[in-house]
Amino acid sequence: MSADLVVLTRAKGLYVGLTVEGSVVAVRDSLNQAYYGRAVSPSGILVGGSAPAPPDAAPLVSAVEHLITVK
Repeated sequence: MSADLVVLTRAKGLYVGLTVEGSVVAVRDSLNQAYYGRAVSPSGILVGGSAPAPPDAAPLVSAVEHLITVK
């Protein structure tokens, strides 16, 4: 979890904040193939077309569509 923090001070001097974190985003083709039953690309999953959402994803798709249409 991360959060932004804003500090206002009238003191003089040098203030330094440093955060060192690492993360990796990687495609796991074997898991995508196991779930969809065939090889699919990440763009095919995200954009649709070549990998339509499976029935198990219906609640998630419905929630996202609702958030997109709510103003």
